[in-house]
Amino acid sequence: MNVGNGINTVVFNGEVKHITDLDDITLCSEWEKVIKERNELYKINKLANKGWRGLVLRMMGVSLPSSGAPF
Repeated sequence: MNVGNGINTVVFNGEVKHITDLDDITLCSEWEKVIKERNELYKINKLANKGWRGLVLRMMGVSLPSSGAPF
């Protein structure tokens, strides 16, 4: 399948692949990477929302999510 780099694609072994072209084990591995990356971003956002940085962000009307709904 010829695909671009979109939401339903992953880069695996330097090649862009659609998620339906992956075997079960590879798909689970890639999904695990996405979950870990998302959780790391939430940790960073939580730190940014604390203290004086959080105050400045709130004054500017910026709301960074520090947790998300599970997939």
